[in-house]
Amino acid sequence: MQLPYHTEKQSNISAIDRKSFSSQKGFTLIEIVVTLLIVGILAAIGGMGIVQAVKGYMTTKENSVTTQKAQLAMARITREIVEMNDINANATSTLLTVRNVSQLDALNNPVGDRTIGLYNNAIKIAFGGNALADGDILIDNVSNLTFAYYSGNSTWTYGSNINMLSAVDVSMTLIKPNLTFTTRVCPRNNGNLGGANMPTVSPPVGPHYCFVATAAYGDSNHPMVQILRDFRDKYLLHHAAGKWFIRNYYQYGPAAADLISNRPLVMWTVRCLLAPVVALIFCVMYAPLAIPFIFVVSLIMTSAMFSAFRRGFPDRFSLFQARGSVLIALIITMVIMAALAAAMIPMFSSSYMNQVYADQGRRAYFLAESGFNYASSEYLNEKTDKNSKLAEINNKICNLLNNEGSFTIVVYPLWTVSGTLSGASLPTTIYGTIPTELTAKNGGGSVIGYVKVGSNYYSYTSRTNPAGDTVTFAGISPTTGLTSGQDVVAAALAYGTDGATTSVTNGGNLRLKSVGADTFPRLNGNFTINGTGKIYNYAQKDGDTLKNITLSDKSGSGTLFTVTSGPITTTATSKIVLDKFVRIRSTGTTGGASRVVTYNAPIGIIAAGGRWEKKQDDDLSNDDGINNWTPLPGGSGFGGTHGIASIDGGNALKVNTFSADLMIIK
Repeated sequence: MQLPYHTEKQSNISAIDRKSFSSQKGFTLIEIVVTLLIVGILAAIGGMGIVQAVKGYMTTKENSVTTQKAQLAMARITREIVEMNDINANATSTLLTVRNVSQLDALNNPVGDRTIGLYNNAIKIAFGGNALADGDILIDNVSNLTFAYYSGNSTWTYGSNINMLSAVDVSMTLIKPNLTFTTRVCPRNNGNLGGANMPTVSPPVGPHYCFVATAAYGDSNHPMVQILRDFRDKYLLHHAAGKWFIRNYYQYGPAAADLISNRPLVMWTVRCLLAPVVALIFCVMYAPLAIPFIFVVSLIMTSAMFSAFRRGFPDRFSLFQARGSVLIALIITMVIMAALAAAMIPMFSSSYMNQVYADQGRRAYFLAESGFNYASSEYLNEKTDKNSKLAEINNKICNLLNNEGSFTIVVYPLWTVSGTLSGASLPTTIYGTIPTELTAKNGGGSVIGYVKVGSNYYSYTSRTNPAGDTVTFAGISPTTGLTSGQDVVAAALAYGTDGATTSVTNGGNLRLKSVGADTFPRLNGNFTINGTGKIYNYAQKDGDTLKNITLSDKSGSGTLFTVTSGPITTTATSKIVLDKFVRIRSTGTTGGASRVVTYNAPIGIIAAGGRWEKKQDDDLSNDDGINNWTPLPGGSGFGGTHGIASIDGGNALKVNTFSADLMIIK
């Protein structure tokens, strides 16, 4: 029996409606409510994670900024100590006053002393004798600043010979974060004697660096590196597996860091690889609830994405089966973490310094020092014509292999070699670049300076530079005794009325008459009295005054010498004769960095030979000292004849004759 037509039609419509209903797209009300509930829970968890992340970010950023301020302050203190040539006030463990000639006023004179100390939780530097309270702030938020002074392995105290100060330890402690910075500084301009060894006790040092991360980010205090270091200290060091990892990392990490350093592409690649790791570690330490939040969100996004894709593709495409969605969710989570880490890099970076630029600056400085070492080596090893060697290395550019950098040397000698006298004009040749002390000057007929040529002294009224290697002294007086090929060195007279005498003690000062004083170098000059006898050194020239005068070998004490004032033509007048002196300006260049180092070097002892050769006094008060010589086994006799010679007021051994037999001293 057939159903009525209208009944069959209703049944078919009902089946179609059920099929249509089951295939409808979108969410039901229940699904929307459940989704909103889940999202609300995840938002609450995520909100707490975001709060923790922001707190961690602010803390890390604040620490990074403070750390960089501390590094700048330590760099300034280091520079002041490196460049100082004297300590002018009582040096204590918390206060240091130095004389530093690196900063000059408009007249090219030093601005005075620099005082460094702690005042109201701020490290300040005061200039020119001003009170520390009125000084400039290097850094605040400091709880402690200490200085420790060393003379070799012993403690150096104020009042001791400044030449014996070999190192200064500086320690600075911040209030927040509670970090201590330490460094050891070796002064370079205090005439430090070679026998004063560095202290054997090393200053306190901080924890080991994260080698690979430091190489990748270019700064051991970069926020990203600090996050890894904090993770090491808070988690890895407290577990056996973490300790094992750290031990192996410290063993192989430096080698891996060497492969990364100074290679921008490799550094960028390692940063990309470290980015998701740093992001995950950041969340673990500062926002642990953010990890499940990110994972769940990634899972929901993955499920939604695959659900949308599967509606448009046949079921046979297994790529979109639900079985792989969890794995894909993990991959998406890692991608999100990497994106977060990439976003964190500019957020955390409070400076753009990286290892490439930092290392380039250091390498440029080392190249500049290498330039001086090269110049001095070439000059010392030249046996026949040292003047020509100076001219050869002047303006010389030396390039390292594989474009690793270069250094340029400019030589400024402060002496010349005489040519042939023409009337009252004496042309001279300078074997290098003309220094400021010998540039053109006209006295309008008045005497402007003095020179020593051979064994005679002359005045002149003008100085010209007709060529790049020529200095002409005009108005020469007298005009007798001048021949070509003689050394021409600067001379000056002691200040005072004619016939007046001035005694100079060790470490004392000597004022010169203004005429001719400008031809003496500002720093580290050597001179003699009347061109013979002992060699004296002055640390600096302040105006017309030579300051901190000592014997060149720093061995003197008490009164060093006495000079008599008067005209240069009078035999009794003491002539202050400048020793041969050269200023070497070395410029190191590598990549985009360039550094200039200027060396002020008296070289008369090296250049002249003869009386300038180093002599060592010994305890030879009588001939008994000679009897301590004995032949080596197999030798005979005393190997020659010996005597005692008086040199610079002391006794020295003189060898009159010498045989082939070798001898030793008992």
